[in-house]
Amino acid sequence: MTLAGRDVRAPSYNGGVPGPTLRVRAGDTLSVSLRNGLADPSNLHVHGLHVSSENDSDNMFVTVAAGDSFDYQYDLPANHPPGVYWYHPHHHGFVADQVFGGLYGAIIVEDPDPIPASRERVLVVSDITLDSTGTIPAATAMEKMAGREGDLVLVNGQLTPSMTARPGERER
Repeated sequence: MTLAGRDVRAPSYNGGVPGPTLRVRAGDTLSVSLRNGLADPSNLHVHGLHVSSENDSDNMFVTVAAGDSFDYQYDLPANHPPGVYWYHPHHHGFVADQVFGGLYGAIIVEDPDPIPASRERVLVVSDITLDSTGTIPAATAMEKMAGREGDLVLVNGQLTPSMTARPGERER
């Protein structure tokens, strides 16, 4: 895949960094099937959604072994606030490498009264470090505990993108 203008070997959801933007409405059930193509265990965690943390919902204790799949179901309450949220893996011991490597994406809970816009863009800001071969270095022990900060700041996987905003457009 191309990331920050370079050929990179990186984990991804559905072949892209960031992963697909998931769109739901209050009261919906969001069904996500996670197939783990990594060599390590993984799982899925959502930030900000008002959903259960048990069973097949936002249960961070679920382990999806390498090569296995798991079907998640997130039941949003009818009064869920609209907004932009995000998802990423949260398996203890592997979070730093998996998120930093590109496993994350946006979730939009639509507003019941949409804001009129001629165009909408979802902007996912992230950071990454690449070595000279286009490889993402493994997280150090300290980075696994405290998080890591990359050398390159990306917007939707692009380094220093150019964007022209026009009246009537909506950026999230």
